[in-house]
Amino acid sequence: MMTRTGRRFQSAVTAVAALGLVLIVAACGGHPAATPANTTASRPSAPTPAAGTSVLNTPPAACTVHERGTALALTFTASDAQSACQQWIQARGTAGEFWSPVGQPNDQPTVACIFRNPSGATAEVDDGGEQILAQPICAAFAGEKGWREDTQDEAGAQAAARQAQQQAQQQQAKQDQLAQQRQGIDSDASAVQSDIQNLPSDVANAGSDLPSTANDIQSAGADLATTQQDTSAVRTDTADLVCGDAATVAADAQTVHGDVHTVLGDKQTLNVDLATVSQDLVQLRSDISRYTTDSAALPSYQTASPPDMAQAAQAITSARDAAQRMQAQMASYLDQVNGLASQADALAARAQSLCKQ
Repeated sequence: MMTRTGRRFQSAVTAVAALGLVLIVAACGGHPAATPANTTASRPSAPTPAAGTSVLNTPPAACTVHERGTALALTFTASDAQSACQQWIQARGTAGEFWSPVGQPNDQPTVACIFRNPSGATAEVDDGGEQILAQPICAAFAGEKGWREDTQDEAGAQAAARQAQQQAQQQQAKQDQLAQQRQGIDSDASAVQSDIQNLPSDVANAGSDLPSTANDIQSAGADLATTQQDTSAVRTDTADLVCGDAATVAADAQTVHGDVHTVLGDKQTLNVDLATVSQDLVQLRSDISRYTTDSAALPSYQTASPPDMAQAAQAITSARDAAQRMQAQMASYLDQVNGLASQADALAARAQSLCKQ
């Protein structure tokens, strides 16, 4: 049983032989005397040129036919190329193959072989991938009398195809690089805008710590007032109650020191929040620098949503100033609570001295 490759080869042999007949008729202006021996199907005779004319004087033309659904194609260059193409379509059609002037290649074709005929005709077979489908056709041309392989043109065509492929790859690489640059600029712009939007909320979060600290200062002041009140009792109570009152004053002083520790805890919380603001500022400056650098590298591209640099500068200034104000306010709160603790310690010391009298 003949394999599919064998059937394709036999079909190609038939078509090439019929094609040779068309070209001979076109070149000589007559009908073939006999059917070539290797032709396995009847071949239609080509039309005879009108009296006084010769196809030898007709300029060569090119015609390409494609096997549908593949990358296989055959290009004829001859004085009667259209007849050659039609003859090929008919011959391959009788073998169950669909060839057409309209191609739908499923792969990028390259030259598989080039053959020349004494009539001046040229046949170029192109195929994609490993060119498996082209091999039976090239073999059929090689086995048909009158066709000679033009290895020099094949090499030139293949070199040109490689060069074209390299150029296409280079162009694609350039396009990919441009696309990446554009995407990078868009991403940089989005990052800057996001930084500008996030910075105020982080500043506000840090600022929300200060009201709590202010409340802690008020609590410390209230505790100091209690200490002062208890110290007054030390002065007015009888001798047997003085030492007990002094102990109460000492406890009150410790409560004020507890308020100091609370404020110190508030300071730590503020420091953490301000560190986040500082990181935001570093990130914003970095994103602005990246956006500026990437935009300068591709000045022809303008992102759809460029960041507002004036707004960015204002956001940086506002955040920096706010952070400095919060640090100064926290330092003032610490001075206040430490002052209250010092007063409480002095009252405790005075009460203890009265206890010892």
